[in-house]
Amino acid sequence: MLKLCRNKNPRIVLADLENLPFLDSKFDGILAYTSLLHIPKSEFPKALENIRRLLRTSGLFYIGMKEGDFEGFIESKNYPGKKRFFSLYRDKDIREHLGKHFNIIHHSWNYAGNDLFLNYLCRIIPNYHY
Repeated sequence: MLKLCRNKNPRIVLADLENLPFLDSKFDGILAYTSLLHIPKSEFPKALENIRRLLRTSGLFYIGMKEGDFEGFIESKNYPGKKRFFSLYRDKDIREHLGKHFNIIHHSWNYAGNDLFLNYLCRIIPNYHY
């Protein structure tokens, strides 16, 4: 994926969600579609704070999460023999977390097989102070 992206935009960065190398930068938008569901729930608030810090005042944030009440390792039929970590949330829980940093300006839900994905387009809360 990085190779394909580099062909279109040479400013691609491979980074760890917990140790972003550009916390002094500002972005117009951040897309986190099904990436934050792979971090522990205890680290989710800090991840949202970091994303908020990375956005310009008019910045947009799009997040997609898988719905559920679970945290732990799952082996799926798509990756037999391999367990991956998931944190699944209910709509009200995601909204509570997002509401500390963002205004939700649009939301949608979609199914992929038996999984329900919760999607939110957010704008930062103006005049937010850390």
